[in-house]
Amino acid sequence: MAPGFITLTSAIFHFTPLTSMRPKLSIPLSSIRGVRKIFKGLSVQWSSIDEATGASNISDEKFSFLLVGNSVREELFARLLGGDTTRWQRV
Repeated sequence: MAPGFITLTSAIFHFTPLTSMRPKLSIPLSSIRGVRKIFKGLSVQWSSIDEATGASNISDEKFSFLLVGNSVREELFARLLGGDTTRWQRV
């Protein structure tokens, strides 16, 4: 994924590239199925429904943090997991 900004609202995870004024990727938090810490970033996995076939698709994207410290990654990770604690299970 190209460098950009992550905006986390109470309902949606947005990614906006540096060269764009509008989000390239918007993921409802209810669709997020997994979040992993990776070296200098996060990996986010989410499900979506294909409107043509009605099938469920699982997508995965890696977001690298180039210009921010590790504490920003930790805060985003905690906010993604801590929003609705009843949904998550430790495996």
